[in-house]
Amino acid sequence: MPPPDGAKLVLYAVSDLTYDLWEKHKLNDAATKLAHWVSATMEANGWAAQGHFTPLGQHYTYMFAVAVGTGAGVVQINPDTGIAKAPTGEDARRAATLGRF
Repeated sequence: MPPPDGAKLVLYAVSDLTYDLWEKHKLNDAATKLAHWVSATMEANGWAAQGHFTPLGQHYTYMFAVAVGTGAGVVQINPDTGIAKAPTGEDARRAATLGRF
């Protein structure tokens, strides 16, 4: 059984690898897929909201930048089906209408 924070350690390592793939080797397709996986996994476990306050939170912010910077953009993972889709912007429009932006 891995230690309780073992999953966080794996995410940190994969995020580091993603940096090398994108910045050093220009492998956009691989970097995009890993960035989306890291971001989705962190969101699913409630670790995405850590922001710049933790090393893992910093990697989450960076993975978002990689996902957008590689040209693939941001995707949302449907928790029921596991299928990725592009966001429609509806949530952002609804939040802005309610003054929650």
